[in-house]
Amino acid sequence: MSDFDPSVLGGSVKRRIVNPDLLEERAKCNFNQRELCLFLFGQSLVDYIEGVSDFLNENPQICSSVDYYEKSREEQLREWWERIDFVLRHEKMKHNFTSNSTNVNNNFHWAYLLPGQNPIVLHVTMFTESILLFGSEA
Repeated sequence: MSDFDPSVLGGSVKRRIVNPDLLEERAKCNFNQRELCLFLFGQSLVDYIEGVSDFLNENPQICSSVDYYEKSREEQLREWWERIDFVLRHEKMKHNFTSNSTNVNNNFHWAYLLPGQNPIVLHVTMFTESILLFGSEA
């Protein structure tokens, strides 16, 4: 038994305890959350996010735990590279990874559902900025 008291300390990600105040506010929700989601994002993006979420639930080995934030930078990068390798070997997810240059999902990327920074994003961003800076005629 833990001496962690949510009524005093709030929630805890590590202990998988949702803050009681947040639970109380969620219970007051008086609108259809799914309807709002569809209104804001559209059916295509909602389907995409749900598909990725289903894939992550089916493959928990590529999901991070709260310990992710306690890892060194090298350990975090290794975890990402192992995840990317797994995704690229899976036909369904490979398409989501390699077709992300199209704007069909409002620039939402599957990796946004996981903690930390995907190492490829940083390299792509730096490469793009370098090309724009050094490749211009100005």
